[in-house]
Amino acid sequence: MIFRFCFALLVMLSLSACAGPVLRGNVVRPGPIDVAAPFVAGAARVDITPPPGIPMGGHALSGKVSRGVWTRLYARAIFMEGSGSRLVLVSTDLWAFPAGLGDRVVEVLAERGGPTIGREQVVFAATHTHQSPGGFATSNHYNQMASRHAGFDERLFEFLADRIAKAIHDAREASVAATLSVGRTTVAGLQVNRSLEAFLMNPEARSLIGAPAVPTPEIGFPVHPDAFKAVDPGLVVFRLASITDETLALAAFFAVHNTTMSHATELYTGDFFGVAATSAERALAGSGQREPVVALFNGAEGDVSPTWRRQDSRDAVRLGEMLADAIVSLSGMTQSVDTAGGFRFAYRIVDIADACSPRAAGICTAAHAMAGVAAGGGAEDGRSGFWELGWREGVTGPPRDDGHGRKQPVIDPPFVPLHLPFGLTPTQLFLPMGDGDVPRSAPIGVYSIDDVALVTLPGEFTTTLGGRIARGVANAVGSDPERTVLVGLANEYLAYFTTPEEYDAQHYEGASTIYGRWAGRVVLDVIVQLAGDLRGYVDERPAGFKYHPGDREEFGVRSLGDRPVATPNHFEAIAVDPSDGELMQGLPTACWIDGIATLPGSYPSSGFADEISVTPRVRIQRAGGGGWNDVEGADDKGFQIMVYGVEVEATNSTGCGTWMPPEEVQPIAADEYRIMVRRTSMEPLACAVVTGDRVRFAHLSPCS
Repeated sequence: MIFRFCFALLVMLSLSACAGPVLRGNVVRPGPIDVAAPFVAGAARVDITPPPGIPMGGHALSGKVSRGVWTRLYARAIFMEGSGSRLVLVSTDLWAFPAGLGDRVVEVLAERGGPTIGREQVVFAATHTHQSPGGFATSNHYNQMASRHAGFDERLFEFLADRIAKAIHDAREASVAATLSVGRTTVAGLQVNRSLEAFLMNPEARSLIGAPAVPTPEIGFPVHPDAFKAVDPGLVVFRLASITDETLALAAFFAVHNTTMSHATELYTGDFFGVAATSAERALAGSGQREPVVALFNGAEGDVSPTWRRQDSRDAVRLGEMLADAIVSLSGMTQSVDTAGGFRFAYRIVDIADACSPRAAGICTAAHAMAGVAAGGGAEDGRSGFWELGWREGVTGPPRDDGHGRKQPVIDPPFVPLHLPFGLTPTQLFLPMGDGDVPRSAPIGVYSIDDVALVTLPGEFTTTLGGRIARGVANAVGSDPERTVLVGLANEYLAYFTTPEEYDAQHYEGASTIYGRWAGRVVLDVIVQLAGDLRGYVDERPAGFKYHPGDREEFGVRSLGDRPVATPNHFEAIAVDPSDGELMQGLPTACWIDGIATLPGSYPSSGFADEISVTPRVRIQRAGGGGWNDVEGADDKGFQIMVYGVEVEATNSTGCGTWMPPEEVQPIAADEYRIMVRRTSMEPLACAVVTGDRVRFAHLSPCS
């Protein structure tokens, strides 16, 4: 049975090697900035939700193909400029942010007449939701392995580049004279270290474990109570405000996996970071003022899980609102930052493969990427089926001389006696991790303003490694480690990075550290070196960029054509009653016949379209005062609506919108509420009146 299982595993992983056209473009150099210009800031939020039918990224083969959307996906951009310097922070509801997408975004800005922003002036980051689209990476490995179905969708890539570029453009257009302040607090009960045994291998671990007791909330997987201490609970908020003290934007930084939703979830969602950002934005919107933008950024979250209980919408809303409350409360407790000196920075494209530390002799990474056995078994809060068959933490092999220590390759563990000719291993032969498949370098930036430093991390760094980086940067710039902010999953995705001690344990995180035992240490030393020399961009790049994303595919609504018809209860991780955990029954639902939604094939030669909507929008209104009034929270920015594809035919598709009304509005009287839908084509609104006690399943008619 083991042999048959391994054979099946090899077949699943026998995907095409690096192929398909090369992705090319031009590197954009930054435009001049007036040294005497005052500090200005602006922010914008742009919808990046693609149509259904795209395989979602992050859960690999166990992930699903999206059937629609629960909470929409956004790009949130914060633009800051002054004293001859500029910094743009971009948070995206994506599972990862590839380097090539960042290159393309700044190229799109320059092509369409937007601000001439250099790549080094932008920090691009992913919130790491696993219910966002896959298939847009600029490396073959992640387009093959991150989603249920393999392939690079160039239309999706261009759609994301256009929308993210628009967010930056709009943020700059909205910029006004501003102030910057920073606050920090701790948030208890949201995090747990899912890899405590590996964490305890670090010499500094005991000093954290010996700290005072912390809350031990109910969670859905077994952990030792000390695991709740083995995290960094720090929440940092940058507040941008107008000179009249109106909040323009908040950038919030918090280190935790954004994964409260199960891999079985079939709708796009920003997960609990999306809930937190939306909840905080609504809470901060004052009477008569524009709703501020709240952009969430992850940190060193490699071994940190959220304290989920059931991995459904209840966890996402509960933890999202907890985080939102902390962000909103901290927004009023920030301390002013002196912006007169502008931003100092050091940015470099750093070799990760076959690279040595600039600060310590003999500390070098592996020349070639490789995953270990435990990577196949899943993390300790989400085991895969392979774990039961032996793909577990702690499986090691004999010492290697290639920089990978005692890592045992993922497809050829010692309990699978499979031998191939010419000294090849199954991992080498079948897993697309060659030099043309996996990124070998990553952009890394260190930015400083006053006594605050911000560092980009090109993947998922563990808590202890993040702490070592923060202390190293603080020493280099002469500040407090608590004033050093780490931005995880930023500018590129290169899987995990651990300390050498954690790597030797070969748990999921160490097995997923693809460039060997010293990869985390080498990146740490490069970052500290950059922090010690904040003189600007080190131009080591050619005039153009080039990436190998692999074979092209075009995903979309037609992918739903062979799937069973969905009902509201099909989405059992979302349509769940918060009060008793049961599936909600008789939900108000309206359905419509529409065309086949596709991603745009072309874009304006200058400027940006105001909106590109490829997923219908649904909201709920209530009768009153002689008309219909929007119900708060029952729209695109709330958590009460599901929009999904039901059936696909030759030229048309059927979509549905379902309302999950909160307990306080039930029972529903006849003709009291209506469901409003704006179709994909942006035609006039159509409506269905909710009649009877709970629901009438109805097709749409024109609104009156």
